[in-house]
Amino acid sequence: MEYVGTITENAKTVDASGCTGLEKLEAPNAEYVYASGCTGLEISKINSPIARTVEKFIIGELGDLLSAGGRQSEALREDHWTCNSWDNCPMAAAFGVNSLNSIPALWKPKAEFFVSQYDNGLIRRDDALKACGVDA
Repeated sequence: MEYVGTITENAKTVDASGCTGLEKLEAPNAEYVYASGCTGLEISKINSPIARTVEKFIIGELGDLLSAGGRQSEALREDHWTCNSWDNCPMAAAFGVNSLNSIPALWKPKAEFFVSQYDNGLIRRDDALKACGVDA
């Protein structure tokens, strides 16, 4: 049985954090979806504008971003994807830095987008592995 969350058409923000049984989310106008901890919810199963934007980012930009600092293998390590601090997060690992301000200007807007959507639970390690052409 699929557990589907349906949000009112007018909702611009959705907080579904921690909904481990949620498998599909219908939020057609949501510009912000917080889905951290939604272990059963994949980006492709979220009907919202931000989910489509994140999907395009994953397909077209994530691999390059994680490789830009010359540390892709380090950035893809599992321990960086279970972290939510600048001591050990994927962007810190990818660029060898300890703050967003230390990321090169060319990559900073993409890194900012990554951090926000990673924190929201919309970008996961399996997405990164696929974007980088690495088998899980």
